[in-house]
Amino acid sequence: MIPEVFEIWKNFDFEKLEYIIIGGFAVNIYGYNRNTGDMDVFFKDTLENRLKLNKALKASKLIEFPNVETMQFIPGYTDVNIGFGMRLDLMTSVKGLEDISFDELLNNATVVEIAGVKVNFIDYENLIKSKFAANRTKDILDIEELNKVNSKENKLD
Repeated sequence: MIPEVFEIWKNFDFEKLEYIIIGGFAVNIYGYNRNTGDMDVFFKDTLENRLKLNKALKASKLIEFPNVETMQFIPGYTDVNIGFGMRLDLMTSVKGLEDISFDELLNNATVVEIAGVKVNFIDYENLIKSKFAANRTKDILDIEELNKVNSKENKLD
């Protein structure tokens, strides 16, 4: 585990941030190991949660957004360099999952405990939906590889 990433997760957990890890990090927990240059974090868009996010990022020695209460978090554009060539991409919406509430996604999340820290990852079915919606070459490859390593009962038809 990359120490800087673990530190972020630890601070998310400490602040009780409502978030879900999506993208490449989530792909890895479902059995297809691939490198990724960012960690995609989908978080519940409430004032309280935005303030928790800011505290967690500050505690991780990354950044403190002066206008976190009103700023727009746009996938692919609101990111923070966390060092060693990795970015933290922060978002309040996910393409392909607009019709599902954050609370439902969080309720269905796969929770993985890493060194005593609980980390929320998007559930398999919704990961696949978001990958289909993104429809980039790497997303299609992720879907193909995930389908190879996971049982038919977990596949999205």
